Amino acid sequence: MASNSTSVVAEHLVTASHVLRIESFSATKGLGIGKSIDSKPFTVGGHSWVIRYYPDSIDSKNPDWISVYVRLDRPAVTGEVVRARFSFSILGKDGERDLSGSYAVSETRNFSVDGSRQWGYEKFIRRRRGLENSSYLRGDCLRVKCELTVVTFGVRTESSTKRRRIAVPPSDLHQDLCRLLLSRRGGDVVFKVGDELFTAHKSVLAARSSVFDAEFFGPLKEKTGDGHVRIEDMEANVFKVLLDFIYTDSLPAMDEAEEVVMAQHLLVAADRYDLKRLKLMCENKLCNHIDIGTVATTMVLAEQHGCQGLRESCFEFLSTPGNLKKIKATDGYQHLKASCPSFLEELVDKFAT
Repeated sequence: MASNSTSVVAEHLVTASHVLRIESFSATKGLGIGKSIDSKPFTVGGHSWVIRYYPDSIDSKNPDWISVYVRLDRPAVTGEVVRARFSFSILGKDGERDLSGSYAVSETRNFSVDGSRQWGYEKFIRRRRGLENSSYLRGDCLRVKCELTVVTFGVRTESSTKRRRIAVPPSDLHQDLCRLLLSRRGGDVVFKVGDELFTAHKSVLAARSSVFDAEFFGPLKEKTGDGHVRIEDMEANVFKVLLDFIYTDSLPAMDEAEEVVMAQHLLVAADRYDLKRLKLMCENKLCNHIDIGTVATTMVLAEQHGCQGLRESCFEFLSTPGNLKKIKATDGYQHLKASCPSFLEELVDKFAT
């Protein structure tokens, strides 16, 4: 008796990235609309590609925008249509931190020598209001990363006797723990923050925080007269987000203004309770929002709580010509001067050098 079989068409993906580093960004301005600077060719999926950087835009309708495209330089087989997905992002000095967010297409594009040879973003980022007045530039150096995924299809034959594959859903442990926190079932500790009470579970808190572990189960564990643990110097809404993170390892969605303020408060709380991942998440969010209005407060936080990456981002922002002069006119400068005099001395030494 003949056995049954199935032909399976499966997607095959090859992904790689290439970084174009423009070391004299300001000098590229004025190259001309529609004129590009190309990267050296790089290979992904057996095909040759280049990044095209248009400092004065690819189109005269948007002269204040920088355009970036990825171009099929040479296909592996002459005349071949290559299917690929791509994304662009701006990198920080360390080559890892994505300062501007990522721009990506979700659908696959066709690249061909005879058809559309390049795809990208006509409006990648504004020069004056998006790039030149931001922390994205590092010493007049701009690093643009292109991540490219070449898509091909392969066919395989499967026998009907092949074992069935069971679909395993992603972990929902964080949802279970969130329901446990909200239900208060089995809670054995109550925190009083301002006028609000929060019920939680000592074992969960101790497993996540060495500070809570010492407070609840260490030799010097705290004893409370009324059964409440009082939390001083923290707002109730901040403590609520802190508890949510401890149970779910994630932060709630917020608008941009709320996110910055919450990240400042959470960084202090994360340092206080030794929540290293939360502290780094807050550092990353604050790095993405350094500007004239926030750099002083951010720098003070970085100094007080040992955030080296955040400190370096503030230093690089203030090292940009013109930014230090602007911040001197703000109230934040006096706060920075009083709280971080050694930092300002270091900055002055850099300019003197």
